[in-house]
Amino acid sequence: WLDKTSRPDFELQRRMGFFQVLVIAAFLILTLRLWHLQVLEGDRYEVLSKSNRLRLRIEEGCRGLIVDRNGEVLARNRPSFDVFITPRDVSDLNAICRCFSQFLKVNPGELARQMEEGRGCPDEPILVKRDIDEAAMVALQERKHELGGVTLRLRPLRFYPRGDFATHLLGYVSEINPRQLLREENRDFRFGERIGQGGVEGAYDALLRGVEGGEQVEVDASGHETRGLGRI
Repeated sequence: WLDKTSRPDFELQRRMGFFQVLVIAAFLILTLRLWHLQVLEGDRYEVLSKSNRLRLRIEEGCRGLIVDRNGEVLARNRPSFDVFITPRDVSDLNAICRCFSQFLKVNPGELARQMEEGRGCPDEPILVKRDIDEAAMVALQERKHELGGVTLRLRPLRFYPRGDFATHLLGYVSEINPRQLLREENRDFRFGERIGQGGVEGAYDALLRGVEGGEQVEVDASGHETRGLGRI
């Protein structure tokens, strides 16, 4: 009678023992893996994490053309360059201030204020100046090895070949204002994006507006781009 009742207990203990061995083995494997990553490979991964970071750079879509009944273009786009600075990647703020003051006519105090406001989101690029001229663009490109965290972005800018012709009919394009952002139809817009205002630009904005894209780039510890990883 004792043998019959002890068999289930012995079987349960055997299974529990086997389960404990599995748990201990899994714990040892995990401990060895962590030791391998932190001790043997720790220095290599630390270098990789510091020297290689990814950035997603938004690219504004090209706005559609407006033509008259004869096919003559009344509104098109021209290329322009904007200057951005990413606070986390700034290596020498004094050098950047000197360069911006000389070539962009940007007040160092204003730049310092923008940097302070950007501390909450250090990975978010801050717009410094829009549509710089060719001389300023060349100067920044020549000094880009000194200006860690500074990037130039190409974007399409609205251009009207016939100047002030029929401006009241064509309308214009500008940044969306806070009042417009509150409207339900503009819920997909972000602050700083541009929208058609008045005339054809406003009435057909949904049709004319381009599709936003982006590019993922890899940057080093100084904020300099090392390679592109993908573009839409």
